[in-house]
Amino acid sequence: MRDGRSVLDKIKGPFAFCLLEPERRYALLAIDRIGIRPLAFYCQNGLLVFGSELDQIMGHPGVKAAVDPQAIFNYLYFHMIPSPGSIYSGVSKLQPGEFLEFNNGQLTRDFYWQLRYNDSNCSKKELLAQLQPQLQQSVSACAPDDHTGAFLSGGLDSSTVTRVLSKIANRPIDAFTMGFDADGYDEMEYARITAAHFKVNLHEYYVTPADVLQAMPLIAQTYDEPFGNDSAVPAYYCAKFARELA
Repeated sequence: MRDGRSVLDKIKGPFAFCLLEPERRYALLAIDRIGIRPLAFYCQNGLLVFGSELDQIMGHPGVKAAVDPQAIFNYLYFHMIPSPGSIYSGVSKLQPGEFLEFNNGQLTRDFYWQLRYNDSNCSKKELLAQLQPQLQQSVSACAPDDHTGAFLSGGLDSSTVTRVLSKIANRPIDAFTMGFDADGYDEMEYARITAAHFKVNLHEYYVTPADVLQAMPLIAQTYDEPFGNDSAVPAYYCAKFARELA
């Protein structure tokens, strides 16, 4: 391998990376800097098995792993199983900006990139001037064509993204929102206010109890391990709704 680990400094965007040299019994694994693409691995007795899904790893005949009691505790406490742990003992997930190097049975695990924090000497006015270009650059990178829309809950984050996207597109864009027929949980009115203010085409869908029951098996299979964030259900239906209207 010509560049060694430094090849990771040259890769940008979301990725799960693997470089194999079987004749040397060498492997280099890594994921992107903020962990958009997942990658997990099992390494015992000179055997390295990896995959983007835990089921792929557990399907290997050489993998001997059981459910980890600590992972069950973590799930009950956090409603998820934080990296680097997984639901299985001996199976670990790479964290954002992390690499794994397997060299003839020897394992090296470290971070090839970490976010540096430096106190800024910029004034509030200067920081505000930087904010808009940064937002436009970020949203532009996620808007490849005229079919791109926005998920809009009516909160600060989604409203900001919707406004920036509509400004970049220079046309009325499509926005998609989920509602709930339950007092205290429905935020549809905020999404409507935002959509009217920014003059976007708002598409509404109300999630029903039947939708939740139908989505549960699919979501459980997709997340690959216990995941208790209830926002997964409306996020799924928002994406499904947007795709059907595309």
